[in-house]
Amino acid sequence: RDTVVLSDGAIYLYDPSDNGLYTIDKTGGLGDTDIAAMGYCNSEQAVILVYSNGNIDLLYNDFTIYNFTDIKNNGTGSVSVNELKVIADKAYLSTNIGLIVFDVKRREISNTYRFDTQVYSSVVFNDTIICSTDSGMYLGLDSDNLLDKNKWKKFSDIRFRTLFEFDGQLAGNSFINRIWTIDRNTAALQEKIKDD
Repeated sequence: RDTVVLSDGAIYLYDPSDNGLYTIDKTGGLGDTDIAAMGYCNSEQAVILVYSNGNIDLLYNDFTIYNFTDIKNNGTGSVSVNELKVIADKAYLSTNIGLIVFDVKRREISNTYRFDTQVYSSVVFNDTIICSTDSGMYLGLDSDNLLDKNKWKKFSDIRFRTLFEFDGQLAGNSFINRIWTIDRNTAALQEKIKDD
């Protein structure tokens, strides 16, 4: 299986079948420079490259590249990407304008949840989407129309750099580099010590 590494704006691919090392950069087909995040969509067998300006490349296993420019050329101003998470065939982009959900299979934006503030991180946890924003954490139920801002419930003033699921619990990395578990119902925090 190929190994993909990001370094200095270029993608390096190692193919163990021929011990070959291949470089792909803007001159070799990438849509931009300054890659902000990289992830892999297993169902579509594509590496997702998200650039700092919102441009997206899908690099498929056969080395074909599909460039998606709708976010970059949105007409509402600059979009900066803070985080990328890939779940099934969806890419969740936490940005300065909100949470953008990109459907990798259909190659289109399926939803944009605007918070009018920086979104640092998001996590899909059970039946909810949880976002860490500049003004705190918000929770939205999958079953609600989350395009309506009123359906998002603020449940904590605390901001996290990264949200993730750990051992069946919601967890976050704070801006002071401490790991916490977060009670989804009460927003109570418990610091996790490395020696636990």
